[in-house]
Amino acid sequence: MWIGSRSGFPLLGFKFRELIAVDAKRFLFAIWGRLEGKPSMNAASLGIDHTGIGVTDIGSMSRFYDAVLGTLGMTRRMQVGPEGTFVGTEAEISGIGYGFDFPVFWIDTFHLAGTRNHTAFVACDRAEVAAFHEAGLAAGGTDNGGPGLRPTSKGHPPGYYAAFLLDPEGNNVEALFRENAGE
Repeated sequence: MWIGSRSGFPLLGFKFRELIAVDAKRFLFAIWGRLEGKPSMNAASLGIDHTGIGVTDIGSMSRFYDAVLGTLGMTRRMQVGPEGTFVGTEAEISGIGYGFDFPVFWIDTFHLAGTRNHTAFVACDRAEVAAFHEAGLAAGGTDNGGPGLRPTSKGHPPGYYAAFLLDPEGNNVEALFRENAGE
């Protein structure tokens, strides 16, 4: 989480920088979780530090993931070249790590592409789910289930509000808001 000054200072385990609406929502959601003894949105509570997918076209895939993950407040946190070294120019990029404070989701040309993975990203509300879906369609994704509540009769828990897209290489990506989280 980042809120406050660009240089940052710690408070309740978070660093703060420029106030951005989506970061403010995530910060309040995480603080609420800590105060209520409920899970907050961090890697430790999920048990996963990072994950990713192999891609064949880093250019088109980065445009897609820049767009959809940007709607959820995630940005490029790291870029690496073919040797795994940090790079800055687009021509040198072989891998991109997205996240809030550190990379949690990677796209790269190092790993086998075409496996058709499914990844669900956390949204803070229904509006983020809709923005994710809209941005993904505009960035070359294919609709795989528009924003809406998913039926409990199909195994989803109550309050499972999500949207699904196929990225340009066929991976199933989802934005998910659990309306009843923590209850």
